[in-house]
Amino acid sequence: MTSFWLLKRRSGPLGDRMKSPAVAVLRRLERTLFRAWCQWLCVSHWQQRDEAVAERQFDRIAEQVDEVLQATPGPPFSWSDLARPI
Repeated sequence: MTSFWLLKRRSGPLGDRMKSPAVAVLRRLERTLFRAWCQWLCVSHWQQRDEAVAERQFDRIAEQVDEVLQATPGPPFSWSDLARPI
């Protein structure tokens, strides 16, 4: 048995919960943070000014993530809601 199968057996299908509005907002924020991180560190910047702009953008999004984490009780991003049995 794979670990994914065991998780699915314990928690039930995740499809419906992954589409819930609250989870969609968190997933979008997580993708935005990752995109900003990639733009800052993985894209070649021809001018130092461009790199500084990308770094500031990442910092702004990281602050948004921090605010969400501070306002969310329990584990980060409330992923525990996805793992609870149906």
